[in-house]
Amino acid sequence: LVNFSANIEGVTTRASNDTWHKNDEIGVYMKEVDKSFVGTTFNQNAKYINNTGNNSFTPSTEDDALYFPSDGKSADFIAYYPYRDIINDFKYPIDVSSQTDLPNIDFMYSNNGVDIGKNKDVVNLTFSHQLCKILINIRGYGDKNLSDLRVVITNVATKAIFDLNR
Repeated sequence: LVNFSANIEGVTTRASNDTWHKNDEIGVYMKEVDKSFVGTTFNQNAKYINNTGNNSFTPSTEDDALYFPSDGKSADFIAYYPYRDIINDFKYPIDVSSQTDLPNIDFMYSNNGVDIGKNKDVVNLTFSHQLCKILINIRGYGDKNLSDLRVVITNVATKAIFDLNR
């Protein structure tokens, strides 16, 4: 059985905190070493969950559990956050047009789990943010009420497709 330890590289702030949360879910693909996803994936889009709030991820269900190949070959692992039930052709749809649930649009990707053999108890994954976060701090002076203030950014794409097979 494959279990994962997942870290977030670089800026470690997520949209809502600076670490993984209990019940965070990642999607994991296991494939042959140095091969494309197409035709070589051992298990596609396995859901792994963080049951503790630390960096440890385990299979969400028995059907999601990944196992190393029985022939002893090593495997590569690609993972992403947040988990989606349906991924078509390894393309992850991104939509940031709604900013109401920030943790669910904080897309991260990991492709550093390469050439891992079955003697490894835990596969260490390093996730990196794939989107930018813009934070604008506005201060009022005197008795100005800023409760109705809005910031509108124009001519910025809010939808994209991320190719997990990169």
